[in-house]
Amino acid sequence: MTYRPLFAALLTLMLGFSTVSRAQSAADDIIAVVNGEAITEAHVMMFYQSLPQQYQQVPVETLRDQIFESLIERKLLAQAARLAGMLENEEIKQRIDFITDDVLQQAYLNQLVETRATEEALRAAYAEMVAGYGTSDEVWARHILLENEADARAVIAELEAGADFAELAKTRSTGPSGASGGDLGYFVREQMVAPFATAAFELEIGAMTSDPVQTEFGWHVIKVEGRCPTTPPSYEEVRGELRTQEAQAALTERLSELRATAEIQRMDKDAAQ
Repeated sequence: MTYRPLFAALLTLMLGFSTVSRAQSAADDIIAVVNGEAITEAHVMMFYQSLPQQYQQVPVETLRDQIFESLIERKLLAQAARLAGMLENEEIKQRIDFITDDVLQQAYLNQLVETRATEEALRAAYAEMVAGYGTSDEVWARHILLENEADARAVIAELEAGADFAELAKTRSTGPSGASGGDLGYFVREQMVAPFATAAFELEIGAMTSDPVQTEFGWHVIKVEGRCPTTPPSYEEVRGELRTQEAQAALTERLSELRATAEIQRMDKDAAQ
C-alpha cells in the first residue's frame, strides 16, 4: 500500500494520545474562567503534552504557573479573534477542519486499539511469538566481505595458512563490520539473507567456510565463534512492541473496511484520465 509509511506516524500520535486521554479523564476541574469560558485541568495537561520534548522532561507542576498564564493569554487572544470575525475566514475554517479531523482521528484510533489490544490479546500474541523459541539456535559469527570470488578464495588461502581471521577482516573486508574484525554478534537465521544463514548455521564453533558464500552484497568468508539456544524476551520487554503490532493490524483492517465502503474521488488522477 502506498500509504503504509503513514502508519508509523498515525500510531505514534495514537499511542501518545491514549496516555494523554487517560490523564485527562479525572482532570475536569475548572481552574479559571476567562470572560465566561472555562479553563480546566485537562487543558493544562494538553498544553503540557504539546510542548517540545525538552520541556516535557520537566515535571508539569514545575511549569504549572507558566502554563496557567499561557492558557489565559491563549483564551484571551482566541476570544479577540472571534470578536474580530476571524471564524468567517475561509483559510481559518479549513485549518480548524483539519485540526478537528486530527483530534477525531486520534480519539477513534485510541478507542480502536483499546478494544483490540487487550491484555488477553497481547498475552496470546506473546505466546505465539515465543512458540518457536528453543527449536533453533543463535549463532555468533564473523565474516570477511569481498567484491569477487577470486579475492574471497585468496583470503581463505591466507586463513588456512594461519592468518588471524579478525585481523584479516580489518584489512581486507569491504563491509562495515570490517573495522570490528568482521564481528556480527549473535543472530538468528531469519536475520540474515538465505545463503549466508545456511552456511553459518551449518558450521561448527571455530570452523569457517571452505568455499566463499555469494549473496547480493558480495562474497563472504564466514567463521562461527559461538552458538547458543535462542532465549525469548520476557513479556514485559516486548509488551509495547506487541501493542504496536496489534495497533497496526487494527488500523490496517479498519482502513480496508472503510475504503471498501467509501466513495473516494482523486481529482488529480481523475483529471489526468
